[in-house]
Amino acid sequence: MKFFSGISSSLGLVGNRFLKLFSDRIEFSDEDLNKLSETDENISYIYVLRAENALDYFVLKCVLEKAGIDFPSVVVPQISSVLGSNKTLTLIQKLIFGADFTETVVFKDVISGHNAVVALFSPGTIFHPKDTPAANKFLYNLVCTLKTEKTDRRFIAVPVVPIWQRHSVRQQSSHQSVVEKILGTPEHYGIIKTTLMSLFSGFRPVVKIGKPVHISDYLSTHSHLTCRAVSKNIRFLMEKHIESEFRLFLGPLMESFEGIKRTLSHNKNIINEFLDAVDNGEKSQDVIKELNKSINEIPSSPSTAILTFHKHILSFTWNLIYKGFEIDDEGFSRMRQAAEKGPLLIIPSHRSHIDYLVLSWFMDKYHMPIPHIAAGKNLSFWPMGTLFRGGGAFFIRRTFKGNKLYKTVLTEYLAMLFNKGINVEFFIEGTRSRSGKIVYPKTGMLSIISGLVQSGAIPSPMIVPVSIGYEKVLEDNSYNDEDSGKPKQKENFSLILKNFSVLLNKYGRANIRIGEPFSLADELNSSSQLEFEDRVNQVAFRTASEIVQNTLVTSSMVFAAAILGPETQFTENQLFKRYVLLRDFAVESGAKISKTLQNKDTLYKYFLRSLKGFSRYINTDNLIMVNPHHRKNLVYYKNGYIQVVIKPALAIFSRSFGVGASIMHEYIWNQLVREFANLNFHNSDFSQDKYPDLSEKYKSYEAIFGWFFIHIISGQLYLLEKLVETRGNEVVIKEFISEILKSQPMKNSLYLPESSSMTTFRDTISLFQSQGILPEEAKFSCTDECISKLNMEIKARQEIIQHIQQLQILQSND
Repeated sequence: MKFFSGISSSLGLVGNRFLKLFSDRIEFSDEDLNKLSETDENISYIYVLRAENALDYFVLKCVLEKAGIDFPSVVVPQISSVLGSNKTLTLIQKLIFGADFTETVVFKDVISGHNAVVALFSPGTIFHPKDTPAANKFLYNLVCTLKTEKTDRRFIAVPVVPIWQRHSVRQQSSHQSVVEKILGTPEHYGIIKTTLMSLFSGFRPVVKIGKPVHISDYLSTHSHLTCRAVSKNIRFLMEKHIESEFRLFLGPLMESFEGIKRTLSHNKNIINEFLDAVDNGEKSQDVIKELNKSINEIPSSPSTAILTFHKHILSFTWNLIYKGFEIDDEGFSRMRQAAEKGPLLIIPSHRSHIDYLVLSWFMDKYHMPIPHIAAGKNLSFWPMGTLFRGGGAFFIRRTFKGNKLYKTVLTEYLAMLFNKGINVEFFIEGTRSRSGKIVYPKTGMLSIISGLVQSGAIPSPMIVPVSIGYEKVLEDNSYNDEDSGKPKQKENFSLILKNFSVLLNKYGRANIRIGEPFSLADELNSSSQLEFEDRVNQVAFRTASEIVQNTLVTSSMVFAAAILGPETQFTENQLFKRYVLLRDFAVESGAKISKTLQNKDTLYKYFLRSLKGFSRYINTDNLIMVNPHHRKNLVYYKNGYIQVVIKPALAIFSRSFGVGASIMHEYIWNQLVREFANLNFHNSDFSQDKYPDLSEKYKSYEAIFGWFFIHIISGQLYLLEKLVETRGNEVVIKEFISEILKSQPMKNSLYLPESSSMTTFRDTISLFQSQGILPEEAKFSCTDECISKLNMEIKARQEIIQHIQQLQILQSND
């Protein structure tokens, strides 16, 4: 363009250096670059911007130069006469004949083979802020000419979307502020706002390339339409594809917080539930109070200012506490492609309070909108509740069983989000994992969303399973305390200040991996022969399995699994050999491993780092051994490793039972389904004969693989023995577990500190309730029949433990 060329020539050497610096700061993905790199002498490209804006033209020029393409000689609308290099037009022509004349004439240059830049709108002024259509005449004349004149040249319209304020929250026009109406909105702003945003953002716009429209092909397939109809349709497609890029990047247009509450209060289903509650005898003032409370406490209220604040604070925090991140580029690309089909239902693993912060931060890095995240109401405390809500969190109660009005409000709010195309995120585990492995799914939220899909109330979202992992988790000490029965500390601002010291520590590397997205409707329909609840469970188990399958095995996981083996003490060389053995087993089992484990030549380096990182839990005076009081801290990481390799490990261990291998494989598998949720998505014979080569290669290590879950079997055994002691007496589950956590293990139990685990005890009771051995109630008494079954389970576990110990003796002698 002459305008920019003139600027470039007048700036001098220093000025051009600054110009290049700004140009280099434009974010433009390789994927989008590839869309522009395909050039053909027989094709004319029409680059379509939403609105004319000198800075947008400049950004487009920089992007095209990066792709090795000259800036088009034709620029429409009238700004072309000032900035363009169009030889036909002059400023005088524009002033005499008007913009329509310019649009009528310049299309001839495009027909003759020139590329063009077209803006669909001219931005409004301060006094008339509404955008006005532009380039209509140009598109109309171009279409008419192509319909009437035969030409071998093909014409492709390419939507180009410069985004200047990446953290913007897009609100519907009726809720725009006065400033927005004057200066513009995130998707169509004028030169004033663009200039201001470029300054505030340090001139770091993002450019996205939308889906091209082949005008020639469109004409041939719609030959029955008039020129005006075709040009109007092409314009509509361009607007649609530009809006699609805005939606994929910034999210759809949203109502304000007050607007959402107003919409919910007028929702017919909520009103009907309100009337039903009154008809059923509840006091109207109490129902109104509950309705207002529900509507006020649930919705999120994303804020551009808070999202920007989050970004800068988190960038500082991550650099302070983490050595780096391992990110799944291909996975994020799959997530973005899935978002093109509709709203996403993002389901991450839950290891730490910072999970959703890490994921949201990287979704922004990969040019996707921050999702609306379901958070426990316990996190709505001041002032963090305001910051969380402004960052996209909506708050739900831990339990609302029997409260139909609250459930209806939550259901309709979720329906509103999905129908607007907003991405939703929630943790299917319901709580952070205190054991290091995925928690057995809680399907309440998933059941609500699945019900909306089945009824046709919302479009089917694409489920995106996400594994978030850490070399070391921030809360491992508190998890140890909570799993030992100590009460969980209530979240409040003073607790955050108290734990501010975490910023002074290093926690290794964090990682995010994205599972294969799948349609919720397709998964529900694939098991249509099952009851609705069972189909929802299948979706949950598939999600859990995808998360585990994409869990990255880290050095800390391998180290913990190695040191918590059958032996109680090691030399450094012995422990390193075990570390290498388990690393190799993970690789050969098909697990995904971190970069620190990929190079065999550097394994010793990262082994020593793990040894140093866990030094406060380990005694290294003579031989290396774990302090018994800290075995639970390490078992957290060991469990993370075991859940990834549980299927091949169990298959290898089961072979040690000889002729009874298949029976023991199925039995142990079924006793671990509450502890390892991913096992529920497969049949027990899934892995029995699937790993013959591994089974043969690792035959001499069967005791090690049995030791993977001996702490769980031992914990189950201890609980069952305590249950038998209660013969005829009432058992209140919560109190019962609390009491046995405080007691000492029985003499005939294998003593391992990590066996005394609240997680294991709860999962064991749930397991036997699901199998019909224990009543499915919070309070129950063990009958004689129940005691008889429990004794059989006790005997089976004793035999498994004895078998593992015998294998250990035999293999240690070898």
